[in-house]
Amino acid sequence: MTIIKGKTTWVDIQKPNKKDIEYLRKTYKFHPIILDELLQPSARARVERYDNYLFMVYHLPVYDHAQKTSRRAEIDVLITRDTLITVHYENLEPIESLSRAIHNNPHFKERVLSEDSARVLYYLIQEIINFSLRQLRHVQDKVEAIGKNLFKGQESELLERTSYVKRDILEYRIIARPQETLLESLESASRTFWGEKTRVYFNDLAGDYLKVIHALENYREAVEAFESTNAQLLNAKMNHIMSRFTVLAFLTFPLMLLVGLFDIDAIGRPIIGKSIYDFWLIVYDDPHIGNARTYLAFDAFVRYVRNRGWKVSYLQNVTDIDDKIIARAREEGVPAAKIARRYERVYLGNMRDLGISSVDRYARATDFIPEIVRQIKTLLRRRHAYLIPGDGYYFDLSTFPDYGKLARRTTLQAEDAVSRIDLSAKKRNRGDFALWKFSKTGEPSWKTELGAGRPGWHIEDTAISERFFGPQYDLHGGAADLKFPHHEAEIAQQESASGKKPFVRVWMHTGFLTVDGKKMSKSAHNFVTINDFLARFPAAILRLIVLQHHYRSPVDYSDALAHGAQKTLHNLEQLLARLALVETAGPMRPAVAHAAKNAEAKFHAALEDDFATPQALSALFAFASFIERAYPSLRKKEAALAAAILEGHFRMLGLMLAPFSVPKGVRALAVLREEMRRGKNFAAADTLRKKLESLGYRVDDTPHGPLITPWQ
Repeated sequence: MTIIKGKTTWVDIQKPNKKDIEYLRKTYKFHPIILDELLQPSARARVERYDNYLFMVYHLPVYDHAQKTSRRAEIDVLITRDTLITVHYENLEPIESLSRAIHNNPHFKERVLSEDSARVLYYLIQEIINFSLRQLRHVQDKVEAIGKNLFKGQESELLERTSYVKRDILEYRIIARPQETLLESLESASRTFWGEKTRVYFNDLAGDYLKVIHALENYREAVEAFESTNAQLLNAKMNHIMSRFTVLAFLTFPLMLLVGLFDIDAIGRPIIGKSIYDFWLIVYDDPHIGNARTYLAFDAFVRYVRNRGWKVSYLQNVTDIDDKIIARAREEGVPAAKIARRYERVYLGNMRDLGISSVDRYARATDFIPEIVRQIKTLLRRRHAYLIPGDGYYFDLSTFPDYGKLARRTTLQAEDAVSRIDLSAKKRNRGDFALWKFSKTGEPSWKTELGAGRPGWHIEDTAISERFFGPQYDLHGGAADLKFPHHEAEIAQQESASGKKPFVRVWMHTGFLTVDGKKMSKSAHNFVTINDFLARFPAAILRLIVLQHHYRSPVDYSDALAHGAQKTLHNLEQLLARLALVETAGPMRPAVAHAAKNAEAKFHAALEDDFATPQALSALFAFASFIERAYPSLRKKEAALAAAILEGHFRMLGLMLAPFSVPKGVRALAVLREEMRRGKNFAAADTLRKKLESLGYRVDDTPHGPLITPWQ
C-alpha cells in the first residue's frame, strides 16, 4: 500500500489482501459488499454513486507480448471528496507513471493534490487514456507492415496476417468500447458529487477517449481495406493461373465442355456490337441494393464499352403489369397502374441517385401491347403456341428442342415450376408458360384480337426488344436467377417467332448480393433498400463494392464491407488532394511514366477479359501505392499524370472521385498556421490546428505542403 498526502490523499493498493481491506473498512465507511469485491477483479466496468463516495471499475487493454494479443486489466477506484483510492491486481504503467511524476516533481504534485479528489481522478484517467493509445502501437505496426507488403506477391501470407490483426483489433475493441459509456456515466455522476465546476474535466476526458475509439476504428477500416485489396490480388493471381489453363483447354476441349466448365454464356460469336438489352424490372416496391448490384454492373460495363469507341443502344424494360403489382394494388385498394407509376418514380430516382446514366430508353410493357399481341399471333401461326379456353395462350415447349441450352436444363428439370412457371392442369407440357392471360374480375386487361387480358411475364421482353433491335442483337443480361426460366423462355419465343438463331450472341448474368451467405431478397427479410443505403453512405461506396467483385461472383454484404469501401475511397480522394499540392518542377522520370503505362495496360487487359473489374481496380490500386511511395520526391508533371490516370480510369467505370471541398475561411486558417509553423511559432500553429479540428478539418503536413481534409 502506498499513501501520498496533500490537500487530497491518494491511497494505492496493488494485489489487495484481507489486511488492506480491513484498513479500508476501519478508515472509511465503504459498503462491505464493495470492500469484499475488491479482493478479485470484476466482470463489468461501471460507475456507482453512493452518499459520500463514488465507486468505479475501469477496464483497460494491455498488450500481452507473450500471447501477442490484448488482454483486460482492471483498476478499481473509490473516491471521497478528499481521498482517491486505487486498487489493482498487477503492476500497471498508468499508476506507476502518475506516482513517479508526483514523487519527482513537487510542482506537479502541488497541481495534482492541491484541490479535491476530482483533480487526481482527472490526471489518473488521462494517464490511462494515453497508455491505451500507446497500447495500439502494436496494431499500427502490424497494419503498416501489411500495407507495405501488399503488392509484393505475399498474398497467401498476408491473408493469415490480416486475420490475426483483425482478431487483435476485435479483442482490444471488446475491452475499450464499454469505457466510453463509463466515462459518460462518470461525467454525469461528477456533477452531483463535486458540482458543476468539475464538468469540464470529465467532458474533456470523454472527448480524449474518443481518440482511442477513432484510432481503433481507423485501424479496423484500414485492415479491412487491405484485406479486400489483398483478396483481389489473390483472385487476380488465381485468374492468371486459370487463364493459362483456359488456353490449354481451347486446344483440347470441345466448346460445350468449355461452357460447362467455366460457365461462359456464349451462343454464337461473342462480339459486342451496337445493341444491349438489360434486365426487366417489376415496379411494385422499393428496390434494394441486391437489385442495384445488377444496375451498377451493367452501367459500368456500358460506360466502359462506350469509352472504348463502341456505339451502344442500351434499353431497359419496365414491367408495369404483373401478378406482384396486382397483389400490391389489392392490398392498398388502388389501381395497379398507380402502384406501377409510384414505384417507377422511385426506381428512376434511385437510378439518378446511384449515378446510373447509361440507359438510353426505359420501355414500359403496357406501352407495347400491340407488339406483344403481334408476336403471340406469329407464334400461333407457326404452331409454337396454343389456346386453353377460359385461361389464355401458352407456349408449347415440345416445339422447341433447344429449350434449356442457356441454363443447361430441360423442361423436365423445372423444379421451381410452382413459383416460376405458370400452373394449369390443361397445359400440354409441365414447363409451358403463359403468353397471354385472360382477364379476371378486378384485374387490369386490354381488349385485343386475342381476347380481353394481359401479357405473360416472358413475352413482354421479346416483343419490346424486337421492336427496337429486330429479331437478333448482341448482348442481353440480368441477375443470375433470370437465366431459367425467364431467359430460356425469351430464347424459345424469339427464335421460334423469327426462325433466326441465335436470338442473342452474348448473355451476361450477375451474381447475387447476399447477407451472411443468403441471397438478399424481400421474401427473406434481409434486404437494405437503396434509399436506406444512400441515407448512410454516398452512392460511390455501393459502386465501388460492386466493382471490387467480378460481375458473376456473389457479394456478401455487411456494414464492414461498406466501411472498408468508404475507407478505400477516402484514401484515393486524399491521394488526389495531395497530388494537387505538388509544385516541384522537373521532367517526367521514366519510372513514373512506365508505371502509368503499365497500370493503363493492365486495366484495359482485365476489362477486355470478361469485364474483370477486380483485376482492373487492382492495377489502379497498385499504381496508387507506387505514387504514394514516390510522393516525397514527386514532380508536378508526374503528379498531374498520376491524377489523370486515377481519375480518368475510375470515371470510365462511373466512379467519380470527388475532390475535397474546403471553404475559403478554413483554407485561410491553414495558410496562417503554415506561416506560424515555418516561423517556428509552434504554440500559435498548434492553436490554429485545434481551431481547424473544431471546425471539422484535419491538417496533415506533407513534403509538398499542408493537406486539409474533412474528418471522416
